[in-house]
Amino acid sequence: MTSVRFEKWEGAGNDFVVLRAPSPRPDRETIRALLDRQRGIGGDGLLYIERGTDSAVIDYWNPDGVRVEYCGNGARCMTALLLDESGTSSVRFRLSDVTVEGRSTPKPGRYSVLQAEPEWKGVPTLDEPDFDELLIPGPRPTHIVAGVPHLILPVRDVDAFPLDVWGPRLRYSSAFAPQGINVDIVEVECEDGEPLDVVIARGTATTQVSRLRVRTWERGVEAETQACGSGLLAVGYWAQRSLRSPFPIRLQSTRDDFSLDMREGRYALTGPARRVFFGEVTLS
Repeated sequence: MTSVRFEKWEGAGNDFVVLRAPSPRPDRETIRALLDRQRGIGGDGLLYIERGTDSAVIDYWNPDGVRVEYCGNGARCMTALLLDESGTSSVRFRLSDVTVEGRSTPKPGRYSVLQAEPEWKGVPTLDEPDFDELLIPGPRPTHIVAGVPHLILPVRDVDAFPLDVWGPRLRYSSAFAPQGINVDIVEVECEDGEPLDVVIARGTATTQVSRLRVRTWERGVEAETQACGSGLLAVGYWAQRSLRSPFPIRLQSTRDDFSLDMREGRYALTGPARRVFFGEVTLS
């Protein structure tokens, strides 16, 4: 039995348990136990920090105990942690398989994470009867990798869409086997108040987007989360490329606002992050 210190962090309601070396590196069973919301600490993911002389290497796992390539909200939380401890305005670190730069902003409690351009995979083949009836005419479902894979679905009403039905169904679609995919639904609010499909049909060069409202079904969590950082990046990138939306792009998760901008040739997603509490837990 070993007692270790942990921290609880959250970014826009997406919450994490944070462990640090030299605490034991957690195995799958330990991760699942710690992230269990009824019998453990609870969280959407676990982050394990190993500090070097001038950088940090951080690994991320989902509640199912599977290591994941990246986590956008986790990267922002780790930016806040590392900036607080370094006393600087910028930090570089690796989170699982992605190297990012994190920066402070003039607004307290908000941080920016800069990373390379996401990968545009295009329109996947989805063999789902009646599925198109749920989407708006015009933009097609799009597969984008923003550290982790995302399926972007443009819908007319993000609140009314049955994500609890289609999220798990598409997450396990054969088109994305064997790893599966995160499912993001997005409602595009145009500045003139017109529906997006009407604006697109008019054929203007640039769609004047006021805000993108986003909900995400996350693989590994196997549920809708209150925010998904990589999903917000993927949706913003989708709007910039398919709708030619100018920067900055405003996004809204279930409970917080974000912005996506271009800085020094990289995509910068800005949003909230904060430490919730410290604690101690016994590992067996």
